[in-house]
Amino acid sequence: MDSDSPSLTLTSTELRGVTAALLDLIEAELGTTITLDADHYWQVDGRSAFDLSTTPTIVVGQLADDVESVRAVMSTGDLVLWHDLEHLTGLLRRLAVLSSPR
Repeated sequence: MDSDSPSLTLTSTELRGVTAALLDLIEAELGTTITLDADHYWQVDGRSAFDLSTTPTIVVGQLADDVESVRAVMSTGDLVLWHDLEHLTGLLRRLAVLSSPR
């Protein structure tokens, strides 16, 4: 597929819509306060995740750090796109695990 393929493009409106719908569902299924029941996790480094010609670098993430980052953004409003998306990704992956069938 080339980069102009409709399946390889996404609008911010689409992303905003699905994110809002998922957040509503998270609240409905997991509640307004979510116990994460884990802390450290494995993740593929973002820089190597999309380069299938090499073995990806595995790094350790920490949910406590991710939560702290979210709370810092909420209190200051300061965002660094790549950095805060990395923290959000860790939290979203944990929510996916918590909501998946056992």
